[in-house]
Amino acid sequence: MDLHNKTALITGGKRIGLVVARELAARGVDVALSYARSKTEADEAVALVTAAGRRGIALQADLSQPAACVSLVASVVETFGRLDILINMASVYVKRPFETLTVEEGRERLRAGMWVLIRDASMARDLVALLPLVKEYGTSRIAFCTDDKDPDDIAENGHINGMVRDAVVAGIAPEDALVLGSLNPALWHGLDHLGALAPGYQADVLVLPDLESFQPEVVLKRGRPVEEIARSEVPEWVKHTVRIGPVAAERFRIAWPDESKARVIGLVPDQVVTESLVEEPTVRDGEAVADPSHDLAKIAVIERHLGTGRVGLGFVRGFGLQRGALGSTVAHDAHNLVVVGMNDADMGRVVERLGELGGGIVAVDEGEVLAELPLPVGGLLADLPLAEVVERSRACTEAAERLGCRGATPFLTMSFLALSVIPSLKITDQGLVDVDRFELVPLEAE
Repeated sequence: MDLHNKTALITGGKRIGLVVARELAARGVDVALSYARSKTEADEAVALVTAAGRRGIALQADLSQPAACVSLVASVVETFGRLDILINMASVYVKRPFETLTVEEGRERLRAGMWVLIRDASMARDLVALLPLVKEYGTSRIAFCTDDKDPDDIAENGHINGMVRDAVVAGIAPEDALVLGSLNPALWHGLDHLGALAPGYQADVLVLPDLESFQPEVVLKRGRPVEEIARSEVPEWVKHTVRIGPVAAERFRIAWPDESKARVIGLVPDQVVTESLVEEPTVRDGEAVADPSHDLAKIAVIERHLGTGRVGLGFVRGFGLQRGALGSTVAHDAHNLVVVGMNDADMGRVVERLGELGGGIVAVDEGEVLAELPLPVGGLLADLPLAEVVERSRACTEAAERLGCRGATPFLTMSFLALSVIPSLKITDQGLVDVDRFELVPLEAE
């Protein structure tokens, strides 16, 4: 289809809308973008459109108001003289977005008919910030989720039941909090047989002594007490998923031209998003190195499933590491092996030990393993008793803290640095990813 000289209006979508605008402009389309409150993404998209030689405008509109919709279309026609293509990103992209960080984002999505998941993970605690949405809109199309939680966090504070408890403390009615933690998540996932106490529903039940602590006295799975359910056997082949050859310290070397600047992943405290920084790295003997005085650590992602030998290298700021290295085979979403360190030798030792364990999390200093939690099932799950998993998880976190790490969840933080779908700069085994533009980018900044 020839799109040259057509005009498109894109509503919603934020970052994915930016990518669509860029692709349309490349095919000769003039683009208008609507935004509710934050103009940042719309302005970035307009800049991309104009850079491609096409006309672009950003228009503010509250799409929950019919009059505003009519005015928006009229403004596009007045500016371009025509409107050929209407793209409502809320409809064509996703009805159930995962990342909602602010009340403003939540309002925009609920008004567009989308779901909002309120997350409270070990490193991304959004519950209190987003509960005003429940007070404003009620429980419809809102659900609780935890995303990633450390084992010791679950043991101490609970899982979804902990979110329900905290919501009630924050002023949400107990019956509403229970809906947000049971029925609505089942509806979101399309699990019509779960989420309620009613005929025809599976009897997955927590029996609570009160509506304050939400600490269950009895836990039933399909009507049976969980302690009566036999432990499942794990097939042996699932325990052999770390397929890597020897990785020498030299593999982490980054040759570097003098006075060149590097792209650096900037951590944002207690969030899975990152900043895309550009800095001049410390250079010694022609190679860029980690530098604790500048809070600059080296990071690598090693492909571990097919034995390809691919290794992506980069730098990260914000860990606080002073020495040693940390590694994990939990690295969303590809779950390759990710390692962060202050010297190449310790990074190599981390990779070696993770290969020996068949997966897990490891802390190393001067070649010595300080702490480890084996995760041999797919490189993701432990097969140890819960108490030992909690003890080892805490030991790894404490070891990371002794090495200088800041933040409560160093290994979860590390696991999200390889998640190349959440802004802004991430890393995979193929190198750095500019998530805002969905492009692989070189370590050296232009």
